[in-house]
This record gives sequence, structure tokens and C-alpha cells, in this order.
Amino acid sequence: MPKTMRYTVLPVGQGSGAIVEVLENGVLQAPVLIDLGSRGWNKQAGQPSATFIAERLEQMAAPKLAAVFLSHVDSDHVNLLRRLLARFKKPGEVGPKKTLEIGDVWFGGEESDYEESRDRPLQQLREYGATVHALGVGISDVPTGTVRLSSAGVDYSLLIANVAESNPSQKRRRIDASDQKRAANSFLRNVVSLCVVVKFGKVTPQYIVAPGDAIGLTLAESNKILRDNPGIFAPVLSLALPHHGSATSTYDMSGVKATGNERRDQLATRVVREFVDHLEAHSITASAGESPTYRHPSSRVVADFARTVLKRWYSDGTTPNEHFFTAYYPLDELALEGGMNRNTWPSSIGWHTGLTESNVFTIDYFRGNPQIFSPPEIVFDPGRAPNEYPLARYGGVNAPYGFGPTAPPRAAGWGFVIAESGEREEVERLVDLRFATAEERASLEAVHGPLPPQRFVFLPSAPAPEPAAEAEPPPAVVREATVPLPSPPAGLRRVRQLP
Repeated sequence: MPKTMRYTVLPVGQGSGAIVEVLENGVLQAPVLIDLGSRGWNKQAGQPSATFIAERLEQMAAPKLAAVFLSHVDSDHVNLLRRLLARFKKPGEVGPKKTLEIGDVWFGGEESDYEESRDRPLQQLREYGATVHALGVGISDVPTGTVRLSSAGVDYSLLIANVAESNPSQKRRRIDASDQKRAANSFLRNVVSLCVVVKFGKVTPQYIVAPGDAIGLTLAESNKILRDNPGIFAPVLSLALPHHGSATSTYDMSGVKATGNERRDQLATRVVREFVDHLEAHSITASAGESPTYRHPSSRVVADFARTVLKRWYSDGTTPNEHFFTAYYPLDELALEGGMNRNTWPSSIGWHTGLTESNVFTIDYFRGNPQIFSPPEIVFDPGRAPNEYPLARYGGVNAPYGFGPTAPPRAAGWGFVIAESGEREEVERLVDLRFATAEERASLEAVHGPLPPQRFVFLPSAPAPEPAAEAEPPPAVVREATVPLPSPPAGLRRVRQLP
């Protein structure tokens, strides 16, 4: 069996976690972790994701994480490490558990922030033998650098790390209200986020980019590097939406100067779209779960980052060539484009689930009432104008986190499988079958083929539908004369009558 790499965006819900695995002859080699945390869906989705990683590592004769990248110190990126590590002994300990070793660790931000956090992830990782590397300000590995890691044929580097706000101490001093303090501190934690680049493939290398909780200022600094090194990562197989697809931080241009008569919103859109166009991502992922506190992923961010995505890598068999996605739609979400009526699409504020042929993959896979499940009507296509989108069929009733009577699972992970040559082989959906009944498993197998008995299962794409057989042409009818239909009155047009 040839060597393959699987990059899995884990179904942590509102949080972030990804694992890179190299498989050769079915043997797992040199796994690398990029964040592991969850907030909001921790018990339902986050903790099962930590269990999934633990079970993968336990398959190894000598479990080892070759490296861990922590984008920044926020708990929804690090708080599941404790649960993962608890499944293993520390080096030198005695007991029935397997021993886990950890290699190199890189982190975004200042080490003191990690020491003061409740999770204290760096201390935990050191207890398992990790070598922790501190980074300077404004570090980048483009085009060459010293923060590179190559393991089992996979190369890791940093597009950007530790972007410095122009005057963070002043920013802290001028904030008075407690909610504004939290916002300022969040800015300072997120702007330093690591933007990790994963590369695999000898003939045609494929790139994956994970920007953590990068904000608009981080993207603007990345654009400077990408301008000087055009096409260095393009095309990107998959790009994660920064900060779970948050519109507030993705378009946060604090510290970026507008030019000429450019408005702040125009500057934000220009910076984001330049970043997207540099990377030419063929797919995007959004690691977020519906939460009353957050509005991730924003449909505006999804639309801007989907500018370069391709179509039909995955279908779950619900409808031909399509799969579900979920995004948050404010009433005025796409009002920045000229002339759009801000009250027409969609008609209700909040999260909506739809179907798409495009390579838009969200962790919040399906929301709706499983008792009245029917395919939703929002269909995402980056080429369509926002006012051409139909509305969702149902509102805010939450499906369970596992399976319902007829509904797909709420939280789903996404695995991107790449051959050693660099060819993309498959996109798979990772689901937790804890709550699946025998009937539901049978219905999945009817679409995806036989499934293994494990709790966590990667589902391949449903086969493409067979092309419809061409109908035989009707027999020719000879008419003596043809009477033309009258033209409609001026200003009217014929329309299809709806049922």
C-alpha cells in the first residue's frame, strides 16, 4: 500500500483541532497535532474528538506525537490536551496505560500567557517529554526559515506568527469597560496566532493552511509576505477560515492604514480577498459550533473565502453531488456589495443549514428538527448573487449531536487524503456513530458501502449519480400547418407555474 497523508479537521464543535497522520502499509507514522480545544460543544463533540485522537495513538506500538502546534493560548484551542494526555503514561511512569512521547512544540504568543492560563498546556506537554520552542516577533518561514519541521515526508512551516500590534500597552490602557477589556485582550491573543502550512507530495505537492484565530491585521501582514513570494503555496488544497469564520475579527483592520478615500469596510474586504487570491484555496473548512455567544462561521466570511473553491469533492448522498453546510446569516451580512437589499436574504437572522456542491466543509454540519427532516433550500454557490439564494425551510430547532430518527449528525470532521505523489485521493467525513441505530447504520452503508465496527468512522463520498439515460426521441409528427402562439404583452414574461 503506498504512503498517504490524512489531514483531519476534527469535529470539536466551537473550537479548533486538526491532526496530520501518515499511513504506510496501514501503519500510523509521525502524527502531528495542530490545536486541540473546544468550548460550547465540549462534551458532545470536543471530548469525543480527544478520544478519537487517543484511540489513533493507542494503535501505535510506541505512541508519539512528532509535534504539536498551538496557534495561541485561547482555551478553545488547548483545553482538550489534558483529556488526551490523561489516556497515557508520562515517560518513566509505571502502569497499564501506554506511554506517550511528544516531540517538538511551537506556540503563538508569549510563554507567560500560557503559564498564567488555567489550562497551562506547555507545562502539560513538557511532562511528556516535549521540547518547547519560543518564537520571536513577526516570524515567517517564507521563503526559508528556521522553524521548519519535516517528519515522515510531511513538511511544516509558518506563513506568519506573532504579529505585533502597533501599541498593545496603549490599547490596554485606553479600554475601561470590562466587555471592552475582554475584546482588547482577545485581539492581542488572536493577532499573534500561528498560521501553519502543511505540505505533502513529491511530484505535485499539496498545501494545507491553518491560520488559527488570525485576524485582519494578521492577514494583512501575511499579504506582504505572499506578495514578495507569489505562488509559493498556491494552489492550496484546503484553507481553514480564520477564527472559526468570525466576521468581527476576520475584518478587524486595527493597525492597518486605509489608502486614499478607501473606507474601513472596503479596506477589510480588500485585505481578505487579497489573502484568499494569493492562496487560491480549492476548499475551505470552518471549525465552529452554534453558540449564543458567537456567530461563526459568518456567511460573509464563507462567501469571501470561497472565491477560489472547486466543486464536487464530496457528496453524502442526500441529494446528487451535494453535502450540508451551516453558516450564520445576519440580515445585513452582504450589504457591502453594490445595491443589495439588506432585508431580503435571508429573511430571518441566525444559523441556516443548506446544501452545496462547492468545497465548503463546516464542522456544524446539519441543524434542523430531525422529526421533520427535509432537505433545506439554501444552496451555496460562490458564483451566484446573494439575492438569488432561496431561503431555509426551517428555523431554530436543534438536532441532537449524534443521530436523530432521520437526520444526519450535527458535528462532523473532514479528512483530506493525499497520495505520496501529491495527488488528492479523497475527502472523507468523520462521524461519531455512538447514537446511530442499526437502521441508520444500514442506511449509511447503502450509500457509502460497508462500514467498520469502530465508533469513529470516515465516510467516503457517495458515488456520483449515474447519468440519466437519454430518452428516445418522440416519433415525428407531420402537421399540415403550424399556428404560432401569441406573444405575451409587453413587460410580461412566461413563468413556470409552481405546485
